Amino acid sequence: MRTITLCEISWFTSSNEYQQDPCAANRGLALLSSANGMHGNYRGSYVEEPSTVVMINGSHALRIDASSSNCVETTHMKPGNQIPRMKCLPFLPCTMHSVKRSSRASRTNVRQPVYNSRHSTSGALVAPTTEFAFISLKEGATREVLDMLVGTLQAELSKAPGSFGSAWGWPGELERERMCVGVIGWDSIDAHWEAVSAAPLSTIIKQIKQIADVELRHSHLTKYVKY
Repeated sequence: MRTITLCEISWFTSSNEYQQDPCAANRGLALLSSANGMHGNYRGSYVEEPSTVVMINGSHALRIDASSSNCVETTHMKPGNQIPRMKCLPFLPCTMHSVKRSSRASRTNVRQPVYNSRHSTSGALVAPTTEFAFISLKEGATREVLDMLVGTLQAELSKAPGSFGSAWGWPGELERERMCVGVIGWDSIDAHWEAVSAAPLSTIIKQIKQIADVELRHSHLTKYVKY
């Protein structure tokens, strides 16, 4: 399995046509998968919102060059032990437009947190259940404190029963500079809730919620394979 440390997460409200036949988006996904440096395209629906499609484009490269769409993205690693964050805007906007068009989204509301993680996201993406955590700092809270808490959370998640590990990072868009994004793999949704209901995970999560708002989603992802 190739290591994925750079992720773009996009989601949008799908049409009835897409819900009945997800292959409607394959033309756009074919373009994405052919990008030089792209090492995995995953998709699924949010369990909590079945009409919302989530797509993840993963790579291990610090530079993605999609010559077919003339889209280039470069990342910047922060020094020290802080969670890395992106410097530039989301990559591959041209091919994402193709995915939206081919899937005939009934309402286009694509948001693309792109983040760079010190740890591979691969395990979380291939897990039976993938959790997405969107953690937004409250007014007055600092990124450094959240980095420390998330680092502790990540270490404990790696030891939790039913966990496939996690990866965390900061999107680079200006409007999301205060949001940390996590991708966590689980055996099941029940395994997730059972693990976080007890210490030490419950204690760490309580501390995080004191300084940040937390929004969670789950999906059962499948990897796009071009035939």
